Amino acid sequence: ITDSFDGKQFGDATKDNDDIFALIVLQNAGFTQTEKMISDDISFILSGQKENGSWDYSVDMTGAGIEALVSFSQDMQVKNALAKAEGFLRQNWRDNGGWDNVSSTAWAIEGILSLSEKPEDWIKNESTPLDYLALNQDTDGGMKNLSAQAGDNANNKLWETAYVATALSGKTWNQIMQKYEKPAPASPSQGGEIPVQQKTE
Repeated sequence: ITDSFDGKQFGDATKDNDDIFALIVLQNAGFTQTEKMISDDISFILSGQKENGSWDYSVDMTGAGIEALVSFSQDMQVKNALAKAEGFLRQNWRDNGGWDNVSSTAWAIEGILSLSEKPEDWIKNESTPLDYLALNQDTDGGMKNLSAQAGDNANNKLWETAYVATALSGKTWNQIMQKYEKPAPASPSQGGEIPVQQKTE
């Protein structure tokens, strides 16, 4: 991930999804906002937020964007961006308690959890996001997938079920991911190589 940083952002400069997901990973890998790479990426993500509060006009990416930024909410610019993003979720919340589809609803729940809110407290027409997901569970336990029923790749159903399982855990990706310290740079004497233990008979 760090090798894809171009001095301003990660990966494709025309997209922000790679920056959002990179930030989720790196903040759990010992990187902090005091490092230029992280602060620059936060700035890049903030610059990509739309006027309506979304990222990419997408519920999915907005939920993920909230997850990526919430740890940095002591920064007023980030705090304001999070408020706008929550506003976007509320504006696009449907009467059935969910969003565009199962995947979008799962990512929206991840955003809600990141904001230390409970999806069961988001009630619209007596329905919550959890009610929407329950209505869209198939008899085999997986999530219904209309595109798969129409002949699309059934693997989409697996993806959607995985997204939902994560959301229903009640934990954000930042809570699920294992935390570890940032790897120390290799010293010149090591030449960047990891010593191999010799096998003994």
